[in-house]
Amino acid sequence: MALTGIENYSRNHLKSGYVRPTQKQIANNVINSENSAVVHKVVDYLNSMLIVNKYKYYYYRKYSLPTDVELTNKIKLSLAANRPVILWCNPYKAFKYYVGDGASKTKTHYVVIDEYDAVSNTFNIVDPTYVTELQGRNRGVTVNEILKSISNVEGYIICS
Repeated sequence: MALTGIENYSRNHLKSGYVRPTQKQIANNVINSENSAVVHKVVDYLNSMLIVNKYKYYYYRKYSLPTDVELTNKIKLSLAANRPVILWCNPYKAFKYYVGDGASKTKTHYVVIDEYDAVSNTFNIVDPTYVTELQGRNRGVTVNEILKSISNVEGYIICS
């Protein structure tokens, strides 16, 4: 999702000759032997697709996260540079849209922050969850919800 966002909004930031990779090609680069996408491999793969510049991706562990104001600014700067932000988190009881019987209470997964709403000071999250009613764009997610989603697990934020 992040590569598609970069391709749609700042294709000139992608390496010369970039061709949209298939899911299988991405998986071959980021999945470990336990069939899980590994954060540092995701970051390395994203950066290998980009022209090297000041907008490289980095990852932050939950215990190294800045304050909510600093985190908001970090996410806004990443989005302003056309770098969608990726969370490895547990959305259950963190995001207010993440409710219902189908919502996994223990699963961590990747979601993408793709937009900031300056009027409400909130973010839009694109969630690829297998639970149909939770999939897609979810508006109005606060920075406190984002922090909670990463803090309730050994979560990460991936941004430029």
